[in-house]
Amino acid sequence: MMGELFNQTAGVRIKHVPYRGVAPAMQDVISGHIPMVFISVSNAIPAMQTGRVKILAVLEPTRYAKLPQVRSMSEIVPAFQKPSSWFGFLGPAGLPHEIVTRLNAEMVKALNASRRARQARGQRDDGDRRHARAIRRAHAAMASCATARSSRRQGYRRNDGGMR
Repeated sequence: MMGELFNQTAGVRIKHVPYRGVAPAMQDVISGHIPMVFISVSNAIPAMQTGRVKILAVLEPTRYAKLPQVRSMSEIVPAFQKPSSWFGFLGPAGLPHEIVTRLNAEMVKALNASRRARQARGQRDDGDRRHARAIRRAHAAMASCATARSSRRQGYRRNDGGMR
């Protein structure tokens, strides 16, 4: 989805090539089969440190502190705004209710401890409202990308030449 968001924002047409994970995508970048990939910085740093890839940009609004020489995407394409990332906690289907309840209680305890620590440092805690706004923005951006992507799918060719 980041690639499609980049396509829309930068006014370019980078072809999406689906992969079954980061490792095969990175191998294809390193070997020159594909020119680039959108992945997390943590997955790219080891290959960068060994000189096998060059990190072109980070998708955050500002430069990544551990890689100050790498520009942010906003510096290159000012209109680009990466939707905020958020994570969910998942378990297998049929996970017993007692385990779900216990896990939820522990996660809430950890999140509340973090919230109390921010408050003790005098930091404003409007995380719930900020999170809700971030999800709404991310949803709108991704919905726009999905709509644009699906409207172009007709006639899309797979890497093996077959039609999708």
